[in-house]
Amino acid sequence: MDSERSAKDRAFTEIELDIETKVNTSFDLSAGSPPSAPVTSPPQIDGLPSTAPTTPVASSTPPTSKSKKPKDPEKKNQALRELMTRLEAVLKEKNQAQEDQEEAVEQVRQLQTRLDQETRVNQDITAKLDQLRATIAELEEVRTGRLAGSNEAPETGSTLALNDAIQAARSEAEAAQAAKKELEIKLATIQKAHTTLQESMSQTERTLETAKNQIRELGDVSKQLRTAKLELDDLQEELQEKQRLLNLERQWREEAEMSRDAIQRRHDEAVKSSRQLLEEAQEKSTAMASTVDAALAATGRYNEKIDSLQSTITQLEQRFAVVDRVRVELECTLAGRSDRSSEILLLNDRISQLEHESHSQLQQIQALESEKESLNATLADNEATTATIKAELAAAVAARIGQTTASMPTTDKTADATNTADRNPSATTIQTLQNKITQLEAELEAMSPVPSLNDLKKLHDELRSARQARVEAEETIMALQIKVQAAAAVSEAAKESDTTISLEELSSLKQERAELSEKLTRLERLHQGFERSSSERIHTLEQELAVLLEQKAVLEAQVQEQSDLLIREKEKEKELEQARVAEGIDRVTLELAAVRTAERFASSKVTELAKERDLVAEKVVKLEKHLEKLKECKVGQEQSLTGRIQELTLEKEVLKKHVETLQLELEQLNSQSEKNEKERADEQTRVSEERDRTVARVTGLELDLQATTAASNGVPSARQEQDKNESMENDKELLAQLTLELKTKSKKLAIAQEQAQVQRTMHADKIAQLSGQIQALKSERNSLLQPQTELESQLAEMTEKVQSLEQQVKVMEEDAERLLLAKTEAQEQVSGLQERINAFGLRERDLKDALALAKETMHHRDEDLSLTQKQLKKAESELEKTVQRLAKFDQAKKTLEEEYAAFKSTASRNQQEAKTQASLAANQQSTISKELQRLKATQVKTLQERDQLQKDRNLMVQDKEVSQKELERKQAELETLKRMHESAEIQMRD
Repeated sequence: MDSERSAKDRAFTEIELDIETKVNTSFDLSAGSPPSAPVTSPPQIDGLPSTAPTTPVASSTPPTSKSKKPKDPEKKNQALRELMTRLEAVLKEKNQAQEDQEEAVEQVRQLQTRLDQETRVNQDITAKLDQLRATIAELEEVRTGRLAGSNEAPETGSTLALNDAIQAARSEAEAAQAAKKELEIKLATIQKAHTTLQESMSQTERTLETAKNQIRELGDVSKQLRTAKLELDDLQEELQEKQRLLNLERQWREEAEMSRDAIQRRHDEAVKSSRQLLEEAQEKSTAMASTVDAALAATGRYNEKIDSLQSTITQLEQRFAVVDRVRVELECTLAGRSDRSSEILLLNDRISQLEHESHSQLQQIQALESEKESLNATLADNEATTATIKAELAAAVAARIGQTTASMPTTDKTADATNTADRNPSATTIQTLQNKITQLEAELEAMSPVPSLNDLKKLHDELRSARQARVEAEETIMALQIKVQAAAAVSEAAKESDTTISLEELSSLKQERAELSEKLTRLERLHQGFERSSSERIHTLEQELAVLLEQKAVLEAQVQEQSDLLIREKEKEKELEQARVAEGIDRVTLELAAVRTAERFASSKVTELAKERDLVAEKVVKLEKHLEKLKECKVGQEQSLTGRIQELTLEKEVLKKHVETLQLELEQLNSQSEKNEKERADEQTRVSEERDRTVARVTGLELDLQATTAASNGVPSARQEQDKNESMENDKELLAQLTLELKTKSKKLAIAQEQAQVQRTMHADKIAQLSGQIQALKSERNSLLQPQTELESQLAEMTEKVQSLEQQVKVMEEDAERLLLAKTEAQEQVSGLQERINAFGLRERDLKDALALAKETMHHRDEDLSLTQKQLKKAESELEKTVQRLAKFDQAKKTLEEEYAAFKSTASRNQQEAKTQASLAANQQSTISKELQRLKATQVKTLQERDQLQKDRNLMVQDKEVSQKELERKQAELETLKRMHESAEIQMRD
């Protein structure tokens, strides 16, 4: 828009300049200036709304040809040419940037080769330093290994070798300093090259940013043209979708009302059947409670099988909980079903199967009692064996401690004797002997059998803790018996009050029948909960089967380990148990099949309703999203329309001002033409007056001539004749001059008339042009006002559409609120069911934990027995190892005594040699240490310089990678720009 305004301002300034030049030329002609070339009409105002800039016109020379109004294809071609020029400039800048990048890469490669060479030089220096260190070490070894008799000759050789090494080291140090200076110079050049590369990269980035900005401006212009069409299409599609969704919602509501009526009918029938089933279940639960009391009274006599009995009791409690849960689930499922006799029969069969399972559990308890007695006998045997093992271990430990205490003083005495015999050994031999003695003492401490005693103490503590746990388990069993008796009493009281409760519940169900029509979603949630509970129930049954199988395997393993006799006696009982387990598995499979069939029958209609409800929810979400989009589109369109209206008003005001200026110029031109006509009339009167004067003067002269001729008819003298002749000649000359003046004046008048005629034609043409321009401006104003009216009409239509959509949205929001209320109610019911399910789950977890504890205790006991056997074997092996180590210790002691005697003989010799060589070694070591320190300092400096160069190299490589990434990114942007340009060309062609 700014470009259009600037183009319009330029066009208006050009028109004003043309008018000023024409007015100035007209004033010059009226003032009597010489005639100029014929003036043509100024150009018309045609390209005002176009974006292409007009060529300015000079004030001195007016244009010679009229400009025609450009067409739309010409504008498009001009815009495309501008785009092509911009793209060519961008491509040139890109190529230049690539060339700069390639140069930078080559420079980086050169720098890398230099760095590699310098690293090689540093490696050579380090290798030389290592060689020097090796030679110095060899010299020290030679010095230490010389004999005492040959002292003078080796000293001369070693000093020469040291001097040569020192000179070589100095020369290498000087070479290292020279290399360091060269490296500093190279680093300075590398830094300069790095700065130049950074500057070139910054320049390329700036050029690319300018190109991007230009291309973005062109892309924005093309995008604005597309958005208007797309918004209208989107609005139409959204309206169609909303109408379709409304129709679907109506259908869904009708179907929901029909399903609610059917559910109410089914609920009444299901309540009656569920009451009957509950009464039967309560009677059976009382019978099962009595059997549980009998089983608990029988289990009170046992002590060792506490954990297994507790597991059976918890399983029975779990069965009761399953029965209660089945009752609740039947109430929930039968609320949404019709009376199906087949399902009721299946449920009755299931309850009977649960009763049979309770009887089988009682038989298992009896089998476990017999197993408990055998386990008690085996535990007593294990305790007796552990006591005997402990006594044997204590005796072995005491004997071994006495042996070690008896052997240690003898070793100390022998060591003291050797020390007193040789009181002047060398310091190195004494240290070696002390180290070996400490090692042997550490081995003796490692061989001591003290850890085995600690292990026995730990086992004793663990046995005590196991006994305490057994006592605590007995107490918990007694508490459970008391709880079972209390539960039986509560169940009897509930049975007596069941009749009164049933009447109250029937009255409450009648009241709730009216509310069931509003709780369709709750039933769906209940169905989902039923599915989950059924899956959990199936999982628990499978777990129970697995637990039974595990118990069977554990019992078989324990019986095999204890004795073969018990295995033979109990094979028959295990076969019976297997048959019972197989029967239980068959029953569970039948129950699973029945539950799954019931779920399939119940889930058909509910799943359909759930799907429909999910579809409606998705549609509501889509409508909300469409509403948000429409609101955003509305706001954007209003903003664009307001901006367009403001621009049109500004253009209208500018055109009004321009028309006013043109009218003022026309008035000025009319007044100027009137002035010119008045001046021309005045000139004509003035010329006519002069002509009359000349005519009168000519007539007077003719009369004078006639008088002179009449006078000359007399008798004049010669002198008079001469005078007359002279006067006649003078008069003729005057007449000739007057005639010439009249001719020149007549010519001037003719020229002035022609110029006035030309000015008249020019003014007429100019007035015609101005009137045409005014008409063109008026037509443009009308054409600009037409889209404004169209936009206003579109705005009105859009507002009407938006109002209708808002009304539809309000309706949809009301429906959504209703659905949300139903959803919250269903969620409340689901939360209640979930709490109950969680309570049942916690109870199941407690039972499972009790089973796991029982299994763990049995497993720990078996592990304890195996550990005791293993520890006994380890103790025996450790005793054998200690005996062998003591024998080795005696041998090592003998070898140490022999080595001590040898060291004593050599110590005196070494002391004399050490005194003579100490002075020489001190001097040589001082010089060598100084040279080594200096070489180390130079080496550290070279390493620091190498590290710095490596860092600079890494930085250059990173800069290279960054620049490469930027080039790739710029290439991708150029490709996108080319694509945008191609799309813009296609759109312009379309």
